[in-house]
Amino acid sequence: MSSLRLLVTGGCGFIGSNFINSWLTKYPDAVVINVDRLDPCASVQNITVTSKQYTLVVADITNTQLMLNLLRQFEITHIVHFAAQTHVDHSFGNSLSFTQSNIVGTHSLLEAARCYGKLQRFFHMSTDEVYGEIKEGSFTETSLLSPSNPYAATKAGAEFLVKSYGASFKVPFVILRGNNVYGPHQYPEKVIPAFTMALLKGEPMKIQGTGQALRMFIHVQDVVEGVECVLLYGETTQTYNIGCQDQYSVIEIAKKIYTLINPFQQFDNSIQYVEDRLFNDCRYSVDTKKIEQLGWRKKIGFEEGLQSTVQWYRDHVNDF
Repeated sequence: MSSLRLLVTGGCGFIGSNFINSWLTKYPDAVVINVDRLDPCASVQNITVTSKQYTLVVADITNTQLMLNLLRQFEITHIVHFAAQTHVDHSFGNSLSFTQSNIVGTHSLLEAARCYGKLQRFFHMSTDEVYGEIKEGSFTETSLLSPSNPYAATKAGAEFLVKSYGASFKVPFVILRGNNVYGPHQYPEKVIPAFTMALLKGEPMKIQGTGQALRMFIHVQDVVEGVECVLLYGETTQTYNIGCQDQYSVIEIAKKIYTLINPFQQFDNSIQYVEDRLFNDCRYSVDTKKIEQLGWRKKIGFEEGLQSTVQWYRDHVNDF
């Protein structure tokens, strides 16, 4: 696979950096161009693998001409598109910036790909939140999209743009929709690193509402393997779900993290209940049979993954 020449967007962020580290470990001679504007949630230190074929370009993907120039200069074969604003809470207060990053940014990349005309694959990372909530059962890839917050709506809008460029301009795309992802290098604004860092700093864990909302959590390494699987073996113009059935309420997650950090203390006075989101989906769940047909399987159990993740934040507590 060293012949593949990748342009990765958002490669200094959480999933993007884990993907680049994994890819360059497997294919050290592969060309990887990482385009990242280095928002506070991203860090050049997240890239831990060194390679002469790796290049970081600090830029905004909404610069269509620059994206086209990079595609041509490095003779890119595959775009791997992770770059996005993803914090749901922030999308309630600054939704226009999410439209700019997630919709306009994706559109800019697609337009560059159209003008380039030589792209072999456009991989787009999406989210299970485009489906909205589901109280029982699981969504399949053909389920109706019904996003309930501005972040999810921008990701759904980006998907429609990707599909339209596939239909109108034959841009060869694949889409991956994921559950809640956790693991090393995640900025502590999401629930697992936020709770972990709060406890490590002697602060209470802030829980929105009652803490009874249910979430499925999948380790980033399993997601990275899913990205690689779909990138290499997925069928063009198809969408794939990736996730698991490791379902926990937010309060259960808080208790598990507390036990890992303070194993000999009782769970008390360690949480602070705060106002709930304007709208908080009660549960997400996706069916993963389709990606499993490509050979992907979840490998990391939640207890194992959570323990190693908490340890990673112990080791890097001063990095944030």
